[in-house]
Amino acid sequence: YCYDPNDASTPSTGDACLCVFDIDRTLTGAQGTAGGACPSNLEIQGVRDDAYWPAYPGWLTISDLGQKLQETFCNECFLGIVSAGYASGDNSAERAYLLDHVLVSRPFTELRAREPRAASWSRRRFESPLVLGWADTKKQDAVEHILQWYQAQDIRVPPSRTHFFGDRTENIGPFSAKGFNAREISCASRDLSIHNGMVGYCGGTAAEVVDTPGVALCNSPGPSPSPAPSPTGGSCLCVFDIDRTLTGAQGVAGPGSTCPGNKVINNVWDSAYSQGWLTLSEAAQKLQQTFCNECFLGIVSHGDASGHGSPERDFILKNVLNSVPFRRLKREQPEASVWSSHTVSSPLVLRWPDKLKQDAVSGIVRWYGQKGVTIAPEKVHFFGDRTENIGPFGASGFNSREISCASRDYNIGNGMVGYCGATLDEIVDTPGVSTCNAN
Repeated sequence: YCYDPNDASTPSTGDACLCVFDIDRTLTGAQGTAGGACPSNLEIQGVRDDAYWPAYPGWLTISDLGQKLQETFCNECFLGIVSAGYASGDNSAERAYLLDHVLVSRPFTELRAREPRAASWSRRRFESPLVLGWADTKKQDAVEHILQWYQAQDIRVPPSRTHFFGDRTENIGPFSAKGFNAREISCASRDLSIHNGMVGYCGGTAAEVVDTPGVALCNSPGPSPSPAPSPTGGSCLCVFDIDRTLTGAQGVAGPGSTCPGNKVINNVWDSAYSQGWLTLSEAAQKLQQTFCNECFLGIVSHGDASGHGSPERDFILKNVLNSVPFRRLKREQPEASVWSSHTVSSPLVLRWPDKLKQDAVSGIVRWYGQKGVTIAPEKVHFFGDRTENIGPFGASGFNSREISCASRDYNIGNGMVGYCGATLDEIVDTPGVSTCNAN
């Protein structure tokens, strides 16, 4: 098999998100300020930036945000640009640098690999998501056209998951009529020499790029801090097995197959059972459509997800384990993305014995407690395909549910394990311990 970028998955409606940025004083800062007035900024020697010339001639200076975009939630979103400037003109070194070093997110990088137009710059037109020369106070219209460009690529992003970040005050308010989110950035540093502080100075910081809904100016009241999880269990936790739960039998997917709701991920190897290309169950593809989208997540698997550093582990972490609170936790606590073997040093536990998975789940609950997240036992849910792992949860106080009930693999333990894996309708928050026979 030769890898074809067209085999890469395309986000379904409602799953994708879009981050659109201004350039000047958002992804960049005032030229020549790195290490001085803007200590977090980075000067790129030899790359000229003509923005706000002649008052600010000099080398391109990347803001804190421009350096750390991949550390924000936007790393899991498609990207766009709407700028009144021209990024120093056609074929400029500035444009090349921004493309190669700043506009980097997981889905946008995958898109560029299969659609070269995504990396082209448009001047007052919409031949790509990178739009230059667009008038201030009208940027919301450009963002609307960028969404249409993505839709033409079969990528549908709802307005509620579309975020614009810019430093210029006058560009933010008009977004309220479109249903998009917009946020003014560079709030701590303003250039008072340009329209009495209407534009930023150091540019955006990574801390300003948040997925808070609505339209927010620098002088808007800040959002109320999220309350700490209460000891009564305000948070919930969904823990999954991997093999034949989040995955199905390799290569069995699509219309006419035994597992029509499953999807093969070509070029990602899965060494479990019969081995083959990773094949996602229906539930794994649509986890964000279940109640677990509002819960923290965990893994307890007897297998090893194809071993240390495997593409399977990376794919599951980035494309399956994406609930709202867990996505936020991964950004704030890097150890949440670490895989543990034979021990519970993170919420992703591998090589744990069957019939003892309730003990690993108990360890995951303690791990979350150490991070300030209190989860009551009745708000903990385990989902697995292997019959012998469900009953032992009865004494734990946790909920557990056997899944893949309609499809069993009778070549393994006379049907003790699943075949197609979990379906969407099996991921429910019904309390108690439930096997397929009980269902």
